[in-house]
Amino acid sequence: MNLSTNNGENLKISIEVSLGCFVWFSDSNERRRVAIKCETVEEQRKLNSFTNFQHNSIITFSNIFKQNGQIFMASTLKMNLGTCKNLLNSTYIEGFPEPVIKIIAKNVLKGLMFLHSNGIIHRGVCAQNILLDTEGEIRLAITQNVIKIKDCPRWIGQLNRVHSFAGLEDSFVWLAPEVLRQDLNGYGIESDIYSFGIFICELSNGIAPFAEMEPLRILYEKLRGTTPFLMDSQTSENGKKFLIENFLPICTNLSMSHLYTIMNKGLLHMNF
Repeated sequence: MNLSTNNGENLKISIEVSLGCFVWFSDSNERRRVAIKCETVEEQRKLNSFTNFQHNSIITFSNIFKQNGQIFMASTLKMNLGTCKNLLNSTYIEGFPEPVIKIIAKNVLKGLMFLHSNGIIHRGVCAQNILLDTEGEIRLAITQNVIKIKDCPRWIGQLNRVHSFAGLEDSFVWLAPEVLRQDLNGYGIESDIYSFGIFICELSNGIAPFAEMEPLRILYEKLRGTTPFLMDSQTSENGKKFLIENFLPICTNLSMSHLYTIMNKGLLHMNF
């Protein structure tokens, strides 16, 4: 089937793989590319507003097309290894080796810091939203959960805080306590660093902390201060030592001021 995109490009659509909100298809030149599903026109417009944010650790989607009533937005990249979540489910069931986690972590952090410097909160840092390919590309995907602080209603005296909570029901496992709390303080870019810590546990353990809990139990545990841990910290003195000693104490510290300080000093300057 040949479809015309918003860029006037004709795509011969042959969807081969579907992983979560992402699909892989072959275009008219037999190039394999990745696209994201959009449930509504509003989602498509929102994702389209991020196409100007270009970075080597970020993947955005711009070419819009439809198939059988479903809206898709395609990237020019192939990302043919799929998502980190797919690799955890199929190959690295007990988690990635630490050297691999370090490489992925550094790239994701670069993408996050770029978004934060532009006043953007990702709100979806998890294995499902990290795409990889065989040429070494590691990209944090811009998905429907991403928001621009300037586009959100803000209260006087809280210019860098937002109070938008809609659409996050499926992300309880990764969300920071201040996001789940939904109180007058709102949340800011530092909430992504907590999610990043949960993501590191997910890569290391093969499953995210809290993943087997009901949403109400997740809310209870996070608000009472329960912090995640790496399974290796319980079973081995040497296993994934760098992650245990460096990343998790920083990322899952529940003090927002602590997270903000760490972010500004530069989590990226750690010895990877």
